[in-house]
Amino acid sequence: KYHACMETPLIKCRKKEGLSLEKLAEECGASCSTLSRLERGTSKNTSGATCLNLITRYQSYGLTLEHLIHPEAHPDFSITQERT
Repeated sequence: KYHACMETPLIKCRKKEGLSLEKLAEECGASCSTLSRLERGTSKNTSGATCLNLITRYQSYGLTLEHLIHPEAHPDFSITQERT
């Protein structure tokens, strides 16, 4: 399960851009609480549209649905490309 000091893949992507949680939520049409739960790996029912928006936004960073659903399985996720 998620560990408090672990940076999940979504957190790494957001920080790479230097975005606040609020700004990313606004740009993706999601609430801050929804994105916070996704970042912490505790979300159970995030909409498909929100997930698709995030994956599309960060696909060049290598983010996949698997990273959103099971972030604890990817503690070694690293961004190897720049967002285009």
